This record gives sequence, C-alpha cells and structure tokens, in this order.
Amino acid sequence: MKRMKVQVPRHLGLKSARRTNLGTWDCAFGFADKLTKHLELDSEALSVLEFCFVPRSAEEIAAKFSLPLPDVESAIGDLKRAGVLGDCFEVPLQLQRYDRHILFYDQNGLGGIKAQEQISNAKVCLIVMGGIGNWVALNLIGAGLKEIRFVDFDTVELTNLTRQILFDETSLGKPKVAEAARVLTPKNSQTKVVAIDAKADGIERIGSWIAGCDFVVLSADRPADIHVWVDAACVRHGIPYLNIGYRDGSGIVGPLTVPGKTSCYQCFKGTPTTQHGGTATPEDLVEKWDGRYQASSFGPLNALVSTIGTLEVLKMLCAEDKVISLDTELAIDPLTMEIVKTAYHRDPACWQCSRVESVAR
Repeated sequence: MKRMKVQVPRHLGLKSARRTNLGTWDCAFGFADKLTKHLELDSEALSVLEFCFVPRSAEEIAAKFSLPLPDVESAIGDLKRAGVLGDCFEVPLQLQRYDRHILFYDQNGLGGIKAQEQISNAKVCLIVMGGIGNWVALNLIGAGLKEIRFVDFDTVELTNLTRQILFDETSLGKPKVAEAARVLTPKNSQTKVVAIDAKADGIERIGSWIAGCDFVVLSADRPADIHVWVDAACVRHGIPYLNIGYRDGSGIVGPLTVPGKTSCYQCFKGTPTTQHGGTATPEDLVEKWDGRYQASSFGPLNALVSTIGTLEVLKMLCAEDKVISLDTELAIDPLTMEIVKTAYHRDPACWQCSRVESVAR
C-alpha cells in the first residue's frame, strides 16, 4: 500500500520565532491572527518541518533523522493536528493553472483540490452583462468553470466604459455578449463560453437559458419583472441563484436563493396577481416612477460587489456551509465599508415554493 506523503502547507508562513530558556523554539506560524498557530518545538522537530518543505513520506523522514518509524508516524500525527503539516496531493495536470486558487481553498477550509474539481465541473449562467456581469464573468472564467453562459441584448455605449471592463472604445455599438465572448474565450480554453444575444421576456425564455446550469447570477433591474421571472425559472428548474446589484448608492449582494431550502422572491414580494401576470394598481404607480428612474453605477462599487458576489458563487459550488449570503442580503456602504445584513425567511405557505423540495447538492 502506497503511503501518503506529507508537506508543510505552502500557504503557511513563519510569523516569528524565538529561542526559549530551555533551548526550544517558540514559533508563530501564519500571519493572520485567526490562522496563527503557536508551537514550541525542539530543534529536531523544527528540522523535520524544514525537511518537509517538499513532500516526504514517513519512511524518508525516519531515514533522514535516524528515528524509529512509529515515533515519526506519531509525530506526523501531532504536527498534522497542529495544522503545520498536511497530506500532500499532487495537483492533476489539467488543474495546475489553478494552483494558487487551490492553495486558497485549502487554506480556508474549502476543500483544496476537491473544491477546484467541483468548480471545474460547474455551469453558471449570468443574466445581463453590465458593470457587474463583466466583473463576475472575468472572475469566473479565471476560476475555471466547465461552462459560462451570459445573456444580454444590449450594445456597448460610451457610458458603459467607466465600469464594464471587457469593453473598450472599439466595442462601441457592438453587441455586449459578442464582445464579452471575444475577450473571455482566449482567457481559458478549458471553459466553454456561450453567448446568448436575447432579451428577457418571461419565465419560459429564461428557463431555456438556465436549463442544465448549476447556478445563476442575476445582475439586472430591467425589465420590471426580471426578478420575478428569474426567481420563478430557478424554482422550476431547481437551480440556486444570487442577486448582485446596487440600491441608492449601496452595493447589494444576495439573498442567495436555493429552491426548497431558502425563501424565494415570492415569499416576501409576491401576490396572487403576480402569479398570473396581473398588475395591481399600486404596481402601476411604481412602474410609472420606475420608468424615469436611473440607477447610479460607479466602477469601483461595481467591482466591489461583483467580487464579493463571485466569492459567494464559488463557495456555493464547493462549500455551501461557508456561504454568508444564503437567505441573507448584504448591503455594502461604499463610503464607510459597513456591511448591513438582512435575513429573509421562507414562507411555509408561499404559493410558489412551499411544496418545492430542497435542491440536492
């Protein structure tokens, strides 16, 4: 039976070290306070760790330091529990471009290579390629999805260039999805890029876009019913989705919706008239005002909420227990950097999702 090799995690640094009166080393490993590991090691243990900067087997360590194998195996167990040694897994060739991402997943308890494998088998659909969709697409193409789809019907205009980073002045007047595909496709041949030049006009159309996906990102505020349609389509198809946007100058991430597990949009927004496509009188008034409303859109804020949202997407694909926007809206104030969390709750009597079973992941 082949024995697993061990290695000092490459993301583990030595913050400080000092000699004690007993001749041992008092070491603080890791630079962030929450990750710092304090150990008192004798010179031999420290030498063993340094020997394990590269992958080593217990037999190699025993031979190097002339130690009994059982003692080495016991020491390895202690050092692994202390978090300064870990099992060494060779990164598969097809995943080596994601080496630094894998280090991040490992360092933060997201699963290391397993996390990258899950992400590399995932399909995500982005609805609207504006200032947020641009950033999310760029981050996700780098993360190594199996497939990324993006939908938009718009063309690039001059005011887009302040924040839509996939476009430049030569893109003006051209379809956003075509320009995005042109830029993104050469960035990662391992990810299939699907550009859909179309306008949302109802639940069925959106359902055809997202079918077969593992996740949906919504970053649109037009047409007026886009949230209703995307929510309904995701509930029907059993696909989790995340809203990313802005409201009155604040960036918004969430809530992340998982059909059958969290609230849906109708749990707190819907009425029977919405279900059948009707419009009540109050909605008429809101729509009249909405028709002249122009949301501000600021490049740095777009980047901020987009990258926070992308991180939530990636965590959802590999470590759902680490997601903080699950059934929770994060409102980020760009001036104070304060984040206000608002929790949502599933309505057990919701006409849309009360009978939906939780998405199995």
